[in-house]
Amino acid sequence: MDLLLTQEPASLYGGIEAAAATLQRAFFENKSQPEVLGRLVEESSKTVDEIILGQARKATRPFVFWDEEGRQVGASEVAVYAWETLGKQLLMKSDGESIWLTKMNKELIVSGDTPVAVELAYFAVNPDYWGMGCGRYIFSESMKRVLVETGDTAGCLFTIAMGEYAHTGKGQQVKEFLLNREKAINGKDSEGWINVTGEKFPLAEMEVKYEFTRDKLTTRGLSVATEVIAQKLGWKNIGLSTNLSPVYGAEIKGIGEVIEKLGA
Repeated sequence: MDLLLTQEPASLYGGIEAAAATLQRAFFENKSQPEVLGRLVEESSKTVDEIILGQARKATRPFVFWDEEGRQVGASEVAVYAWETLGKQLLMKSDGESIWLTKMNKELIVSGDTPVAVELAYFAVNPDYWGMGCGRYIFSESMKRVLVETGDTAGCLFTIAMGEYAHTGKGQQVKEFLLNREKAINGKDSEGWINVTGEKFPLAEMEVKYEFTRDKLTTRGLSVATEVIAQKLGWKNIGLSTNLSPVYGAEIKGIGEVIEKLGA
């Protein structure tokens, strides 16, 4: 299926407004459409140069997809961050027996002086178009458009597949427990950051302490599509986010090769 993509704030069918409406319905039940639209407008005004120079924390690129008859197929949001900052982001890892903290820059080895990280933050497909390959197209095309913009400054790609416990607050509790344990054992570095060395804690004890089960540290519902596409693209599971959702990522060795693979 040939899909039409719009990114402009004003377009034939409505660009950023349509993206805000779709993403709000799919992901932001507790926010109004004007709130989501306001955030997208603000973040989409930021440039990649501003991210690299530390003048902005995040740049967002919303996309909307339509069929040839003007019916909306889906929407997506891609985010760009400075790797120098994002690489320090905490993740959790588990081997089925223990759970521990790590950092993104320990799981993804990114080179370059001023690299940025590109995240497929959200994508949604209208149910009428499920099972037609539209999700893979939206995922790949959105990332390609942003990679053309970032060029060789892009050091890695990643996405978070929403997990079963994403909105329960359990992930934050587990993170804080592990972080306080790291602090007690390893102290802080010269800059005041807690030294995170990956101190393991028995997963069975954590399950009892915060009332969750290891077999649900998985992707939930429609987010399975995100996980499947990331796996097909060869992205590796680099851990769990601090809301206990699986994170997939890949280092970029050559921008051309990545764009070609996304288009496969």
